[in-house]
Amino acid sequence: MSMRPIRAVVYGLGKVGVVVVRLLREKGVEIVGAFNRAGPKVGRNLAEFAALAEPFNLTIREAKPGCLDGVSADVAIVSVFDDMKRMDQIYRECLMARMNVITVGAEASYPWRAEPALTAGLDRLAKEKGVSITGTGNQDMLIVNAPALLTGACRSIRSITHRSVTNVDNYGPEVARVVHVDEAPEAVRAAKPAPDSPLQHGIYVYFWDNLAADLGLTITRIREGLEPIVAAAPLHCAALGKTIASGRAIGTMQLIDIETREGIAFKGRNAVRVLKKGESEQKTWQIRGEPNLTLRFGGLDGNLTTPVQMVARIPDIINAPPGYVTIEQLPKLVYRNRPLHHYVHGLR
Repeated sequence: MSMRPIRAVVYGLGKVGVVVVRLLREKGVEIVGAFNRAGPKVGRNLAEFAALAEPFNLTIREAKPGCLDGVSADVAIVSVFDDMKRMDQIYRECLMARMNVITVGAEASYPWRAEPALTAGLDRLAKEKGVSITGTGNQDMLIVNAPALLTGACRSIRSITHRSVTNVDNYGPEVARVVHVDEAPEAVRAAKPAPDSPLQHGIYVYFWDNLAADLGLTITRIREGLEPIVAAAPLHCAALGKTIASGRAIGTMQLIDIETREGIAFKGRNAVRVLKKGESEQKTWQIRGEPNLTLRFGGLDGNLTTPVQMVARIPDIINAPPGYVTIEQLPKLVYRNRPLHHYVHGLR
């Protein structure tokens, strides 16, 4: 157990980052830096910006090259973009500063397929600096660990199917743009990935890479589809601050069918969209085999469960061996009752 609090930097203060700030304070983590892209958030007091009941003196600084110079932290909690290309330099700066990195970037969950060269470079840098990096978020428990645990009750498995409805408004404008909110349906259809193209997979596939790795399965073929979900009536999108007109996309349905060398099929149907009043996020897992099993999650709030899982992973990534550590290689995600430094083996 560490004898001092964990020191953290929050890099990105969108919807996820703001909740992370509150959770860090609740869990006894000392926030030593807060960074955001240039704009009205920069220069504000962090406690005031995050609406914390207990004030503390820390100013939000501009996220730019060199902003981490002179900052000493054990971990950087990063929530900016989903893709590795735009995030690579940010990750490198955190690792160069000898900070462990936990990111909500979806591609970072299992980036070896999308960006093997970038990932290998980050892996080498992390090992050189003696720190670790991982991608986590709502997929940690809900798309990787939960189905993996469910398989432990099976004698045999033919297929694993995931169906999901995710609320765009819980994730902000970046995700809304990724899932084509307020675009014409024909434009969304034109944007779908080419069949079996290893370079154009949607972010949904990387979570299945995590699951396959956890179960010791080898993916041999991936077939993907992307369909627009169209507004039947005007619907307000809080993430974009506008009302989406009838006939425009309110999100997308990602379709995925995966074959494995071992003969177990993966199937996914993932709707990421603006929800109507009264709707809530939900996920269902179905295993076909012996026995047939179904696991349902209802009433989900991704605006909370995503940052909660990021913060809960802090001790695990500090304790992890140096390098790029994907989430299926980390311990089972559990509730942390005590201040987080109580779960860390030791801090320098």
